[in-house]
Amino acid sequence: MKKIFYFIALFAFTITSCDKNEVSGSKMREHNDYSSTVSQNRVLIAQSLIESFNENSLLASKIITECNKKFDGDKNVLCKNLFDMPVDNRENIKFSTILNRSTQIQKVKSTSNNNNFASSIISQDSLVQIYYYTSSSDSISNSYEGIVVIPENVRERDGKDLLVIKKDGTTTYIRSDVDPDKNYLVISRNERTNFAYLPSQVSSLKKLKSATTADGKPMKIVQAIFTSIDGKRTVESWWGGEPEVRLNVIYGLINPVTNAVTEVRNSSFMYPGQWLVWGWKNSVKWNTTPIDCPFFNSNEKNYGRRLMWTEEDGSTRASTISTGLTDKNTGLTTSFSTTIPATDNDVIFADSWIDYDDVGTGKTYTWGVMKFQVSCQ
Repeated sequence: MKKIFYFIALFAFTITSCDKNEVSGSKMREHNDYSSTVSQNRVLIAQSLIESFNENSLLASKIITECNKKFDGDKNVLCKNLFDMPVDNRENIKFSTILNRSTQIQKVKSTSNNNNFASSIISQDSLVQIYYYTSSSDSISNSYEGIVVIPENVRERDGKDLLVIKKDGTTTYIRSDVDPDKNYLVISRNERTNFAYLPSQVSSLKKLKSATTADGKPMKIVQAIFTSIDGKRTVESWWGGEPEVRLNVIYGLINPVTNAVTEVRNSSFMYPGQWLVWGWKNSVKWNTTPIDCPFFNSNEKNYGRRLMWTEEDGSTRASTISTGLTDKNTGLTTSFSTTIPATDNDVIFADSWIDYDDVGTGKTYTWGVMKFQVSCQ
């Protein structure tokens, strides 16, 4: 498959702005890098969509309708699915056909032998998506100010401005670190389709109470919440939608006779979305997904459990971490390493220890930007 190369006019900036967070290209702020082929392709999608919207405003409404279906919990739609959809049920004309007819793509076709650029873009950027960001001041309408383009290999929380293709086809930049006060479509990489959203990924074997240590108590996290919308923004930018939150519970396998640590284990839980509420004021809400942690055996009571809350972005991988289990009676620490699921852009935003004696009905903890409730029922 030949790569798509073309020149993008990134210097045609508009001086006026309808959103206070848009910034003029003349201002001395650092912008994200859009030089890679994948990033240029995303700009091409945005330019072609804006051109198509100006010819047929119903196309934008159709995309927003698809985004609002929240196929993975966010207001988004994968481009590979969108491009195969008919723009009108009465006619068999697909979105990909409309895009391939745009003058932006026609310019590229004139310098390449590839006649299906929508398909070519997907082959190079399979998880590219369109996300619909709605501001707290305009969350009930289907309006949009333009299309924000998120480049390849973007780093969240870096404070760099993002490119915007406005409704009139001109370009500007918008701040990445401040929530916009207008609605935008966002072209980015989907961060959720590779994750399993089972409430519990602990094997049944690890949940069983052994015959020699049948006493103890169950441990369940019944709900969790970010302490504020600003707290949530420290781990997931506004253009990323719902945070991808994983909880790792690190604990020891204890010999019931010697009370010595024989193995360190990790149980991993990937939360579904449901962290945010959109309305007259965008805010956070309790995520009531129940997390059934491994049974807390009584012979483990001298050792706490480590709870690591992370927000995951990027490509999935495994990570090895070191931890030490300390006997609270003797003060002796046993050090181990264990493997946890991770990505190449993890943010650990809460990391501490739960004591056996604290695990009770309705016990609430606040660790940094995370608050959660633990129950033993």
